[in-house]
Amino acid sequence: MKKENENKKMMRNPQGIKVRKCCASCALREILTCGERFCTKRNKKVKKLGLCKNWEIREYIVGAGLKQGRVKSRQYLKFVLNIRLQEQEAIRIGALLPDQVETPEAIRRLFEEQVGLPIFEIS
Repeated sequence: MKKENENKKMMRNPQGIKVRKCCASCALREILTCGERFCTKRNKKVKKLGLCKNWEIREYIVGAGLKQGRVKSRQYLKFVLNIRLQEQEAIRIGALLPDQVETPEAIRRLFEEQVGLPIFEIS
C-alpha cells in the first residue's frame, strides 16, 4: 500500500528526471523571509513535503536536465575566493572600504589576463 502511494507522489520531467510531487517542488509556493513555505493558492503556510490537489510543477524543474547551464572552473573559483579573502582582510584593517571591492566583471578580466584561461569549464 505504501509503495503505491509513494509512486503517486513521484513523476518525471520531460528529460526523465524523477521529481517528488510536494510543496518544495510546487509552482504555487513561495518562501517567506522567515524561511517558511507559503501556498499562494491556499493562502497558508505549508510543510516542504506536503502535497495537495493544486500541485503544479515549478518551471525550473521542468527544465532540469537540459544541460543549458555552464560551470565555472575550479581554478577560477579559487582565484575569486583568494581575492575576496584579501578584500575582507583589507576592510577589516581599514585599508579598503566595502564599496571599493572589485566587481565580478573586473575579477573575470583579471583572471583571463593573468591565467589565460576561460572562467567556464570546457566540456
